[in-house]
Amino acid sequence: MIVFDSLNHSYTEGEVSLPSVTTVLKAEGFYNPQMFAEGAADRGTLVHLITQQVDEGTKELKDFYLNPLYGYLLAWAGFITDTGAEILDCEIIVGGTDQGCAGTVDRLALIRGQEYVLDIKSGAPMPWHAIQLAGYKFLLGKPLRRMCVYLKDTGKYRANECKDRYDETVWKSALISYRWKKENVK
Repeated sequence: MIVFDSLNHSYTEGEVSLPSVTTVLKAEGFYNPQMFAEGAADRGTLVHLITQQVDEGTKELKDFYLNPLYGYLLAWAGFITDTGAEILDCEIIVGGTDQGCAGTVDRLALIRGQEYVLDIKSGAPMPWHAIQLAGYKFLLGKPLRRMCVYLKDTGKYRANECKDRYDETVWKSALISYRWKKENVK
């Protein structure tokens, strides 16, 4: 069983420490966390939490009316309504020692009869997001479509389906490079 330590953002399976999908992408130079605005990561975490609470039925949209992140939640609700998405699962820990890494998938959803792995973003679209979703798809080990859903505080959203056939090859190359460096570069 994979254990996630939210304080250190780390995954372990038994005694084995596993890099996250984003750790691999950062180490391989796909993004630099310093380029994010201050507070962006905290905002993203809170947006994930409130959308999860609504998706799992523990809270309702109206419960967040006075929350400063309400616009992001309205955007998510708009996406669900517009696409007819049926949320199948939320915040799923995937991966393991066999795959050599782990991660947390935001959502699995059924949209127009197709199963998707969704990643919820509260910032601007970045090219590496498609590679991140390719990593999650790899860890899930099943044929899925991939989509990033960019939520805005205005209540609007943008959904980008990731269709580049090279994304999965790029992810696998990044993971292999990361593992090789860990084993051979001292």
